[in-house]
Amino acid sequence: MAMRAARSLSILFLLFFAWSGVGQAAEARRVVTSDNSDYFGFDLRSDQNVSLDQCKATCLGDPACRAFTYNPKAKWCFLKSDYNTLKPFKGAVAGKVINVEGDPD
Repeated sequence: MAMRAARSLSILFLLFFAWSGVGQAAEARRVVTSDNSDYFGFDLRSDQNVSLDQCKATCLGDPACRAFTYNPKAKWCFLKSDYNTLKPFKGAVAGKVINVEGDPD
């Protein structure tokens, strides 16, 4: 009887972890960038002396970050809590975070 309970508990744990992995995969995020562009406003914070790849990684690692604007000349990364219309900005790189399946916005 104890063996059957242990086996059932093991199966429940496996199902739980398998289900958790599916949820994480559904929440996978990536960045789509636009050159010579800016998502104006909604500044979350800024980081200095970073590369574009570091800016992308920082935004993807912060659940509050939904977009960013990167200035390659100054090496500044402006993380955004939200985004609106893409504005032209010569030399800047704008990026927005989307779900792998696509963003409903």
